Order: sequence, then structure tokens, then C-alpha cells
Amino acid sequence: MASKKGSARAPTRRPGIDRYDKVLGAAEEIILENESLDGLTLQAIAAKAKVPRVSLYYFFPSIDAVIEALYQRILTRLISELSQSFTKPDKDWKKVMTRLMTEVRNHYRKNTLTTVLALTPPSSKMINEAHIVYGEAVANMLVAISSVPASKKLTMGCEIAAEIGTTIFRKSYLEKGTITDSYLAEALNAVIAYLDTVISP
Repeated sequence: MASKKGSARAPTRRPGIDRYDKVLGAAEEIILENESLDGLTLQAIAAKAKVPRVSLYYFFPSIDAVIEALYQRILTRLISELSQSFTKPDKDWKKVMTRLMTEVRNHYRKNTLTTVLALTPPSSKMINEAHIVYGEAVANMLVAISSVPASKKLTMGCEIAAEIGTTIFRKSYLEKGTITDSYLAEALNAVIAYLDTVISP
């Protein structure tokens, strides 16, 4: 797999948007066919999407740019799905976190694309960015649902908690091919124990 610098160039006009989506759709298909990032190249994507390679390069200067765009999409999708599931107030933040992490595990089990991109990402940069975005979403959720006081400390704590949980989920996926109940329990214990030092007075 090639590894070049450069981010995706988002289109603004309808023909460009259609082609952009077609390229990302083709990349998704390749990942789902292989259940990994193996075989994901710009050449393979161009062939699958039936678009000229020059057109693909216009939007995506590297394979990393394609993966990054897909990663942002699946992360937005996951956060949106979780936000819709968590609307009722619950003062017990530990119970909220338990349900949240269980739902994330269930989302992974039903979405191979999310699992591959989130648990076998090609770069630490993508991992770090995802933890920042996801951690901020979790902090906002705890503030809205459990009335945990908003603070920079909470946001940073949730970013670290996201890193802890994802690392344990990744270990389970790489070793077992799935997130097992025992690894879920381990992740829950670690995340809640850490967040307790952040949230509890």
C-alpha cells in the first residue's frame, strides 16, 4: 500500500461529489471484500470505481487520503448513531459509559468497515485524531445526560479513556478476530477506573 502525504480535496459541485462518493464506495467494497486494508491501492480503487486515475488523484493524492476520508465518515456515523441512542437523562455516568462501550462493541460487530478502519488503522495520526473527536463527543454526552460538569479536564480525560478502550478492543480484535466479552469487561473496568479519577471529587 502506498504511503504519500496529502489530505482529500472535498468537491463542491454535483459531478465532483458523485465521483468522490463513487471512489469512496469502491474503497469500502475493497475493504469489505478483503476484511482488511490489504489490496487497497489507488489503482484498485480507480478500477473498481471505473474512474480515470487522474480524476481519482485530483481528489485523493494518496491512499492515506482515501483511508482518512473513510475514517472520518465512519467516525461521524458512529458518533451520530450513539448520540441518537443516548437521549434520556441518567445521573449514573458509570452506567452510561457501560452502555456506551457495549453499544460501540455491538456497532463493531455489525460493521466490518468500522472495525477494520478503527481497529487496524494505518497510522498513529488517524488514531490520535479519532480519540480527540470521539473523546470530545463522549465528554459532551456525559455533560448532557449525566450532568457531569463540563471542563477541559473532562474532555481530555474522555480522550484518554477513548484511547484506553480502543487499545483493549484492538488487542481483542487482533488476537481473537472479535471483541470478546472478557475483553469488553476489561475495557470497561479500565475506562471507568480511569474516568473515576477524572470525574469524582
